[in-house]
This record gives sequence, structure tokens and C-alpha cells, in this order.
Amino acid sequence: MLIVESDGLQIVFIHIPKTAGTTLRQILELSLKIHFAKSTSTNPFQSSPLEDSKTVGDLREKAPHQVICYGYWNVSNGIDLAHIPFRFFQNYYPPNPDWIRNSGGTPGTGQARRRTRMNPIKVANLLQPANNDNSISQSKQLISGFQVKRKDMDKSRFTWVTCVRNPYARIYSAYCWYNREKRVPSSPDGFRFFVAIKLRKIVENYNRMFKENQPPSPEYIHFIPMWMMVSDRDGIPKVDHIIRQEEFDQQVPALLKRLHLPLPSKYSNIHCRDRSPPPSYDYLKHYDPETKNIVETLYQRDFELFGYRKLGKENLN
Repeated sequence: MLIVESDGLQIVFIHIPKTAGTTLRQILELSLKIHFAKSTSTNPFQSSPLEDSKTVGDLREKAPHQVICYGYWNVSNGIDLAHIPFRFFQNYYPPNPDWIRNSGGTPGTGQARRRTRMNPIKVANLLQPANNDNSISQSKQLISGFQVKRKDMDKSRFTWVTCVRNPYARIYSAYCWYNREKRVPSSPDGFRFFVAIKLRKIVENYNRMFKENQPPSPEYIHFIPMWMMVSDRDGIPKVDHIIRQEEFDQQVPALLKRLHLPLPSKYSNIHCRDRSPPPSYDYLKHYDPETKNIVETLYQRDFELFGYRKLGKENLN
């Protein structure tokens, strides 16, 4: 999850796993850095605006606005903090000041990807004015000004953003990720076995957690149905802007324009391309009629809610 707060700008990005969310987080963070750096050009004590290559530390020192960017990451107390669902947002906002780690690192970099997922939470970015080196103390003072009673949380004051993906491609991508984490090779037979035997139990467990209003377990979070990530307790989706991974390169610039944020001139969209399916995952060849039907049944609402077409038998090899 990524939260941005400043004068006139309040954004929450709900990070659905395996939907190019890490890439969008990087783009949003870079765009915000450029946006608030440009505003410093009116500062008579600054000779020129910051370039997008400057560090987060530079921005902390020079930005005249109060800007906070919370980049939740890692697993803590049985919750994957990178993937907090909409309905549990109030439980993790505002963050505990002890979670703040002032760092120039950005989730999605090589360092972040090599994280140990059972480590304590790392809030990767805190963008704010700073006049001395006592950043942690300043963080506590700044966050205390944003304390909100959880029972009185007004979520409507935020703009909610998320990414979605074709369920067929997403599940195969999650399967490959899961095997890499377990150091197990991926194969067509392995995927077929996983979908037929394990995936059904995983989704049934998430359905139970949703009905009982329990936070989703982190072990198989990459397989959670997308609608559960963006819905309230009644199952009603609450996001304002949805980016489809298959149209990422067209929709992200449009999103930034609607949010009045600049499009970074330098970013590498390494996770997806402007065609479907992404070339790194030719998922069709890994499906047969049985696995196709299982995925369609388990993720029925994702197909319907986000407008993805189900495959016909003629599409399978």
C-alpha cells in the first residue's frame, strides 16, 4: 500500500499482487518527487528546481510543502503490509511512528525485492521538510498531526487507485512467483496440479476470511481474488481509478493527468507491455479445459467486475 498526503493531494494505492503494482508504485513516487520539486522553484533561496534524478533526501531538505509518502512493505504480525485491503485501511492509518524508516530506497528496486518478508515493516519513503538530522523525531511530530480516530475514518477524502490483470495471466504469474520463492521449477504439469489441488483450497480460505472479516493471510496473498482487495465489508468496490495491466502504458499517463501529476520522462516499464498477454508469460499454453474452468469458477467475480473475457475452447492449445 502507498499513501500520499499533502496540501490538496490525498491518494491511496491499493497494491493487488501480480498486477504491475510495484511498477506503478515506482512511477507514482517519481511523479510525486517531480511534482513537489517543481513547486520549490518559487522559493527565493533555491536557484533551480530539482531534477527527477535527485534523491528523496534532497527533496526532504528543500520542499516547502508538508508532504508525506508512506510506502508500506514487508510482513508484520501476520499481515503483508504491501497488500493491505481497502476494508482494513483504517487499522493501518496513520502508521505507527516507530515504523518510519527514512530511506531513499524505493520498493521494487533490487534491494527491496531481495527483502526477507518476515522482517518488521519498512515504510520506505517519508517525504517532508527537514531542517536537522533528527528525522525520526520530526517524523513522530509530523505524524502526530495526522492522528485520526479509526472509528471516525472518512475514506472518501482519499483518491483510491489500483491495478488489475487478466485472471488467467495473473494466476500463472503468481504460480511462477510462488515456485521461485520455494525454489521449485515451474512446469505445465506442476501448474495443472497446483490449480486442481491447491488453488481451490487457497481461494476457499480467502472467501472464509472475507466473510469473517479477517485480514488475509500473507502466505498465499498473490492468489487472493482481486475484488477482495478493493471492496468494503459488503463486497462493494470502492476504488476511483483502475489501471488494467494490459493497457498500462496508455492508462498510467491518463491517470497522472487526472491527478494533476507529471509523467516522469525517465522510467522503465519492466513488468508489462502494451499488449496482452505480457510476452514474459504466454499463459495460454499452460491451460487446459480443466484448469481453465477452475480458474474461471474461483475468480468468477474478477472476470465480471473488471471486464475480462473468458476463453473459449478454441483458444486453448
